[in-house]
Amino acid sequence: LAVAGIVTLQPLFLALWHPENKAVRAVWSLLAISLAAQIATFPLSLYYFHQFPVYFWLANLVAVPLASGALYLGVGFMFFFWVPFVNQGLGWILERTLWLLNEVLQWLGSWPLAVLDGFQISPGQVLGLYLFMAALVFFILRRRIYWLATATVCLCFLVGVELAEARQQQHTQELVIHSVRRSSAWSVVQARHAVLGADSIFFQNDEAFDYQIQPYWWARGVNQETRFTPDFGKTGQKLPLAFHAFESGNQLLVWKGKRVLWLKKFPRRLARPVPVHALVLQNNVWMTMDEIKATFGTPMVVLDQTNSRAYTQRKAQEARRAGLKVQTLEDDGAWMVQLKKDYK
Repeated sequence: LAVAGIVTLQPLFLALWHPENKAVRAVWSLLAISLAAQIATFPLSLYYFHQFPVYFWLANLVAVPLASGALYLGVGFMFFFWVPFVNQGLGWILERTLWLLNEVLQWLGSWPLAVLDGFQISPGQVLGLYLFMAALVFFILRRRIYWLATATVCLCFLVGVELAEARQQQHTQELVIHSVRRSSAWSVVQARHAVLGADSIFFQNDEAFDYQIQPYWWARGVNQETRFTPDFGKTGQKLPLAFHAFESGNQLLVWKGKRVLWLKKFPRRLARPVPVHALVLQNNVWMTMDEIKATFGTPMVVLDQTNSRAYTQRKAQEARRAGLKVQTLEDDGAWMVQLKKDYK
């Protein structure tokens, strides 16, 4: 899409202005390339990466010539790799060129507000954005009122979708057990406030939150959050919901009448059964499905990614044979409970 944008849009932009100065014309040509590529990929960048690079126009003034130079140097190196001294010289120049490219881009990325993030759009909004930008470009080039009308209609559609989503987010009530590699994490989202609970491994890896939790929170319009680590009981931190951590490592969450138990060690001395709506098996905990049904009476078993792959597959088969519903987070993704807005 970036190449298609450059091929189709750059000539249109260059036709709008013909600077006489060669240096200005060269800069304008690079800016036209940058703008064309950005327009062509802008909706998909928001859809897949949820962010927008503010200084793309400046970054491409450096990236385009350096990347082009690196490409030619790489081709030259492949042709002359067998020539002594020449191959070393080309390799050194290529390495320095790529180093300079990375350094400049990282420097620009450290600028204030270098990246705007938090964008969440639907496939319909992606199409609406493309139609809006195409109509706007045609209006600038052709000066026809119907292109402006088309762009206005598309813009109204985009605004209407955002308003509808904002209204819906005010009534969100969801409990999610996230699919996070080698760790455990869950969220409770009510309106636009989120509570996050996770184990120590999760909090040691910043990318786990950035890639597994943050996009979901953006989609729900979260603007307030509460996080607590496994040692929250020692810190005196207050939680906006009923959550209890046992000495055995097991954890119980009670939310809107739903009881979820994270099981690390099977309790052998219970005075009576503890019914739960969902049981999350962790750390390859040892017990039989008959013991689970007799002790917890749960219809739902969730296997998170603190378990081994072999354990997950074996316990999933055993649970299905016992007539229980099963969710393996590694294969099936996050497990979610959604409540209607009129829940009482």
